[in-house]
Amino acid sequence: MKKVIFILIFTISLNASFIGDAGYGYNFYRYEEPNLMKIQGALHTIFAKLAYLGDIVGVELNYLQALDQSTKYYGSTMSGLPLLGTPSNDSFYNVDFKFGKRLNIFDNYDGLGYIGIGYRYLNNQLSGLGGYRREQTYYYIPIGFHVSDGMFIDGLFARYGAEARYLFLGVNKTHIGDAISNIDPSVLKMIQKNNFGLRVHSGFEYFLSNDFKIFMQISADYWYVRESSTAIATYISNGVSYKGVFVEPANNTVQFGVEFGIGF
Repeated sequence: MKKVIFILIFTISLNASFIGDAGYGYNFYRYEEPNLMKIQGALHTIFAKLAYLGDIVGVELNYLQALDQSTKYYGSTMSGLPLLGTPSNDSFYNVDFKFGKRLNIFDNYDGLGYIGIGYRYLNNQLSGLGGYRREQTYYYIPIGFHVSDGMFIDGLFARYGAEARYLFLGVNKTHIGDAISNIDPSVLKMIQKNNFGLRVHSGFEYFLSNDFKIFMQISADYWYVRESSTAIATYISNGVSYKGVFVEPANNTVQFGVEFGIGF
């Protein structure tokens, strides 16, 4: 085992270098529970990547944060009162670690084929009467590639990539007590397993010098999550005690955007 670790460290460190990206994205975002509700609107993101690349293999760390969103809810309250265009705060962040094989098999062509581990946390807060807070945490395995491919103009490269995500565990915490004051428990925990996501991106980058570049790309993200496990809670309505069975419905999330950034 020690020999394997030594060889791995030696392979990564051979002619190794640090590279990084940072940028801003403007996105269309939609979370939907089909035939029940949807949350959609504009979403702003910031993102950063730091990678350590050797001749053969490389590792990278990625972070993305959603901020200053203007998303709205279209659906109804638990009592059936329609809500159309109600402000909804959907903030989330995503962090992942990837390890993989360099794809530098041709001149002016470089990239990484990888596998990794990822974490996504979303906090949703619906404003107004009947609104409640919902927290979603995804633990997933990303498998994919990204490359930089030289073009006919010196310094200009195409950049593109694709990633499949296996969501092996999702934890949904619904703060139902925000909407029903006498419910027990006030926070319901529901489990979601064996789901998936996808991400693709494509664009261009231009090297202003050997160590500095600017880039632009379009991206698309998708998540599909099946119906969760059930949770049971008791509450009182009109003086009568009830036992309710709650579930997080099957849902999907789509996100399309344009991203701008710098790299070194």
